[in-house]
Amino acid sequence: MKTNIKYALLFIIVISLAKCKCNKDDDPKPEYTVTGTYYSACNGSVLSNTTIVLYQMQVATISGVQSAQSYSATTDANGRFSIKYTKPDADAPLILQDASSARIEGIPSKQNIDLGNVYKTNKANIYMKIKFATPHSSSDTLYYSIRFAMTAKTIAGSFPSNFYDSVMLYRGTLSGGYANYNTPETGQMLWGLGYSDYQMSLASISPSVADYHIVTFNYRGCGYKDSVFVNVP
Repeated sequence: MKTNIKYALLFIIVISLAKCKCNKDDDPKPEYTVTGTYYSACNGSVLSNTTIVLYQMQVATISGVQSAQSYSATTDANGRFSIKYTKPDADAPLILQDASSARIEGIPSKQNIDLGNVYKTNKANIYMKIKFATPHSSSDTLYYSIRFAMTAKTIAGSFPSNFYDSVMLYRGTLSGGYANYNTPETGQMLWGLGYSDYQMSLASISPSVADYHIVTFNYRGCGYKDSVFVNVP
């Protein structure tokens, strides 16, 4: 009799645990919201009736590979959008994109966030402020560019010691016309004294190596004047 009671109690416990697990799996995931206002350009008009898609790229998790998840919304007459998404399994950042592939990346996940004004086309004004610590001859031509945004430009030598100059580095749309919002974006400037030196920077896959002359900078776009500082030995 005692043995039957013991097995009956064990059966009830097993069933209860299974039920708890089932209920836990059925619990809805928390929801978060990404909002903003979509503009055609910095001084442009709002983009109404435009489909915006929010998605998280495929990432590896402890339980396996999480497939890309997407959520969409349409902007209202004032360009406002609000996209709700459920809690992702991983902390990988989110990407916002429209039908023309204008996009912003690096949106933090697992939180409610207002992106503010989002621009489909955001023009940057970036100046290069350069200083030569030692003299350089007329054969020392300075090559420079912004990675993925412009072809190389040159400034012919010679340069005296402690020579300082400020020149327009780039004016236009960076990152292939990607949209961005009211936080700085990151770019990379490459430079070299002579074409072979510049080619080392261009081919570099290790920006942490100082000899490759890669300078990381932040830019805000939308009329702001941003600067890149370059010190040439």
